[in-house]
Order: sequence, then C-alpha cells, then structure tokens
Amino acid sequence: VERVLHPALPGDPGHDLWKRDFRGACGLFGVVLKPAPNFNLSVDYYDIGLRNAIQARSASDIQVDCATTRFTSAACSNITLVGGGNPTPALINSAPDIQSTFAGPVNLATLNTRGIDIDASYVLPVSSGQLTLRANANVLLSYKSQAGPTNPVVEQAGYIDGSRSLLLQNAIQPELRGTFSVNYKSNGGFGLYVQSRYIGSLKLGEVPGLTAGSQTFVYADKKIDAVWYFDANISQTIKAGPFGTEMELFANVNNVFNRRPPIIPSDQNPTSWFPTHAPLYDIMGRYMTVGAKIKF
Repeated sequence: VERVLHPALPGDPGHDLWKRDFRGACGLFGVVLKPAPNFNLSVDYYDIGLRNAIQARSASDIQVDCATTRFTSAACSNITLVGGGNPTPALINSAPDIQSTFAGPVNLATLNTRGIDIDASYVLPVSSGQLTLRANANVLLSYKSQAGPTNPVVEQAGYIDGSRSLLLQNAIQPELRGTFSVNYKSNGGFGLYVQSRYIGSLKLGEVPGLTAGSQTFVYADKKIDAVWYFDANISQTIKAGPFGTEMELFANVNNVFNRRPPIIPSDQNPTSWFPTHAPLYDIMGRYMTVGAKIKF
C-alpha cells in the first residue's frame, strides 16, 4: 500500500474541503496500491448523502406536497395565496385560495449514493519510447433518490424512465461504466492514443421503490444494451527554431465507428429531438478535428 486516502487526513487532496461547512453526509475511503514496478492501482469507496437537492417539480406536485404535510413542507414557499403570503400551518382550516405556484427547480430532493471508483495504470518502457495502459471504472452500488417529501424513495442505479417519472433525470447512470486506453509516446515526438468508453446496460421502467400502479411507463423492450465508443488521436511534436520553439500537429477522431445512441422512447415532443438520453450517450456521431499547438 503506497498511500491511504481519507479527507480527514491532512495530506489528502480533499482535506481543505472536508474542513469546510458541508451540508449532508459523506463517507470516503481509498487506497493507492503499487504491487509491482510501473504498476499503480487506486481504489476508492464513497457513500454520499445529500439533502435539499435541486429538482424540477410540477405545480400540482408542489401543491400536493404542501397540502399533505399540512402546510409545513418547504414546497409551500413556492405557492402564493390570493392576497399575498404563503400557506402556513395557521391557515390549515381556512381553505386559502391559490393565486400562483412556482413550478421551477426547488430544493426538495434527497440523494444517497454508494459506489467504487477504480483506476489502474501500467507503464511499459519500449526501445523507442513508452507505452501506457490505463483503465478507469465506476461501479455504482446504489443511487437512491426522493423527488420530494411525499414521494417514495426509488433506487435508480441502472434504471431509466421517461422525463415525467420520479427518477432524477440528470442522474441517470448505469451500474458499470469505464474507459480503457493505450497511449504510445516515441522518443522522436510521435504519439498515438486509442481510447474505448464503456456505458453499461440500463433497465427501462419498473423502477424499484415504485408500486405497479405508480410506474410512469410500461415498455415492451425493458433493457437498453451496453454501448462501446472508440476514440483515437495521432500527434507529432516538432522542435525547431533558435529559441526552442515547439510545435505539435495532431488529429482526433471521436466515435470512430460512428456508433449511434440507443433509442429510448418518449411521449414528450417525439419529433423535436432524437429519442435518447443525451447527457449519457454520444449524439454527435463520428467527428474529427485537426490542428496545431505551438509553445514558445
């Protein structure tokens, strides 16, 4: 074991943040292993809880949250009554009339997530340069969310559903994802980098924590298969000029095999955009960049 990582230890990179006022609960522990020359392995376990997370709610959901908690929920602050003011417990028996409800993002959601991050690398010297093999992976053990105080707690690790479901749409994640790369650097300035990106499979609908009657959608195909993307980069560094001017010529190709994102059906404006989950999948397709960098 080369190093033990924990934010409470003064030498940890996150120690300064750990000392600050942090709202929520967080458990982090990691180790850095060096079992052999040129080989490094880092394993980190995390357990994070967050209260008052931001979530967009509909006007009807906000009104239900306020009413079912007898006007004590934080959601009541998004409701304006006729004549001004917000619903309070003192008005519970007066049936106040609503003038307007703010249906934008509110701090009502809660999150609890656990997982393991793994980073492994191996450097192999070769006669003409250096070859580096690297792998990064995230194993998501749990991701429980609650959209509001009156909503059920749902386990959304490895699940996806429509935009009107109780899943937090900006937190859709598979149970396994990772990147694997090979990087070659020659002594003469030539470089070749190849990377693969892996996104694990997802289940459609039937989210744990929701009863059969409260599921938002029912799908004929209940699984989205895992997706692989491949990227490549080639470069050549040229040293020239009396002042040691250095120029690098490079070319990149992302999504080499032009893998299209999986189709995920939606009933929200189905002809307005490609039916998939854009924050997770590559919606651009294959694209290339060519350029030069000069360092003086």
